[in-house]
Amino acid sequence: MGVSAITQHQDKKKHKEIEEEKMKNETMRSFVRNKAVLGTIDMQVAAAEGTWAYHVAKHHQSFASTDCASSLFKVLFPASDVAKKYGCAQDKTAAIIKGVNSIVAKRDFNY
Repeated sequence: MGVSAITQHQDKKKHKEIEEEKMKNETMRSFVRNKAVLGTIDMQVAAAEGTWAYHVAKHHQSFASTDCASSLFKVLFPASDVAKKYGCAQDKTAAIIKGVNSIVAKRDFNY
């Protein structure tokens, strides 16, 4: 068991299907604005969305539970410019979580 076992495992049909599915789905780039045009408020919104995604993952909440967060934050914090621009429902939350996890996995496991 070693490199050969891992190689054989990742060549299985299920992994091939997952890779094909990844190619069909939207990437993080479709949810993230160009850094060159981000202002301070945009960075604060991005930080809030990333923090919320982390909270969802940490507490094992469903992605569907994030759909009402934007509306809720606008009601709870009506004077907040961040809350006004916040928009992180289930698709974006999932993309943030999956994107961050894949970056960490690549870094930590040389994947």
